[in-house]
Amino acid sequence: MVDLNQSIPHYLLVKRNIVKLIVFTAIFALIFINIYAPFGIEFWFNIGKWGLLAYSSLVILTGVLVVVISRIIMYHRRKKHILKLWEFLTWIALEVLCMALFYALFEKLILKDERIFSDILEVSIQNTALVLLLPYSVLWLYFSWHDKKHRLEQLENIPESTKALDLITFKDERNTLRL
Repeated sequence: MVDLNQSIPHYLLVKRNIVKLIVFTAIFALIFINIYAPFGIEFWFNIGKWGLLAYSSLVILTGVLVVVISRIIMYHRRKKHILKLWEFLTWIALEVLCMALFYALFEKLILKDERIFSDILEVSIQNTALVLLLPYSVLWLYFSWHDKKHRLEQLENIPESTKALDLITFKDERNTLRL
């Protein structure tokens, strides 16, 4: 069982990893939207592949702006406050909801979609969750693996004399060393 009150791993809030997360998410979203076309973009305009790429790049850039602002706030907040796992997961859910709301409003107001707003929002939440949570999950696994690899390398570099002393530190009630 996962303890939601534990603090999140440090590697999720390292500035370099946040930048990697934003760039990878933007690239993934661009590829995802151009291949999968989740928002029905190909039916909105009569444009070719290059036009779709340019248009989707603009839309993704505005969505990435939401993530950038969110991560800047999160990065500075964690300096003053330890971020718990439940807070982090709530933060991610709010990112998805804010971005989905933005895209739903864009579709309704700018593109004049005639569907009911709740239907547009539901589809937008599903697509935004896919576009954000897939790259987030992949990168979290990568960051975790990289952190474990780094820790193992540090353990391997500990001198033999230190390793032996660290292993034989328990003494019984008679002050005899035990393993």
